[in-house]
Amino acid sequence: MAHAASEPVTAASVSLSAKDLIRVCRGGASFRNGTAVGRIKAKTTETNLVRISYTRTDGKFFAYDCKVEGNQVRFRMIDEAGPGSGPGSWSGRGSKTTFVLLRAEIEFTDDFFDGSTDVDRVKI
Repeated sequence: MAHAASEPVTAASVSLSAKDLIRVCRGGASFRNGTAVGRIKAKTTETNLVRISYTRTDGKFFAYDCKVEGNQVRFRMIDEAGPGSGPGSWSGRGSKTTFVLLRAEIEFTDDFFDGSTDVDRVKI
């Protein structure tokens, strides 16, 4: 029998609240780049779009836009080619990142086009 904290609270077809959208974007960024979720700042910028940012331990600053499409989370880097260059392309060319939203954590899966996968849970 599954533990209550592990039971999914949303399905891919359900719209996420602004709070859960921010959870998914912060958790997805942590999953994809290994940054502690507590270091990642997030705010909604328009309907279903979240701006996330963090500073790496070496002092380098990063900013991304994040969006959720069904159960897939996608990112694009801001100023990817340098200051003022604008956003880069949306992620999803080399892998597809999906999620299952749980009560106290989110399970993320990267499915790579070579057939390999990476799965982890982020507490948030």
